[in-house]
Amino acid sequence: MPAMIDERLERLSQLMERMMRAMSRVARPSCDHTELTPQQGMLLRELELSGPLSIGEVRRRYDGAQSSVSEMVARLARLGFVHKRPALEDRRAVMVAISARGRAVLSHWRGVMQAKHRAVFEALDDEEQERFLDAVQSVVDLAEKAGGRDPEVETK
Repeated sequence: MPAMIDERLERLSQLMERMMRAMSRVARPSCDHTELTPQQGMLLRELELSGPLSIGEVRRRYDGAQSSVSEMVARLARLGFVHKRPALEDRRAVMVAISARGRAVLSHWRGVMQAKHRAVFEALDDEEQERFLDAVQSVVDLAEKAGGRDPEVETK
């Protein structure tokens, strides 16, 4: 039985690597004109959904070292996609909020991604579209469960 698990773990690792490379290739062209990385785009989306976050909260949500998260936020601020402000309750803490320019780039990014998704869906019949959506839903649910994230919190 352990050999079977080891084989499945190896297959899972290979599939996850392929999925990450594929998702990066899908997302990359849609943000090339902005000079954003997919991770920076995800942070903008997080800020759009949640509202302003402290640098510490960004670091907790992205499991990154403080220096790399701070650099990412600083770059987004230099590009005008976020605003950094001292927190009202603790002037030492820095809050990060998405800017109007950040919202505009996300809107553009969503449009490009939707066009790509449309091209995929148009090549599938109704049953294949539903199976595809069910498969993606299963992958997301399992990844959230494995990562200890609460899907209800993630979608709010």
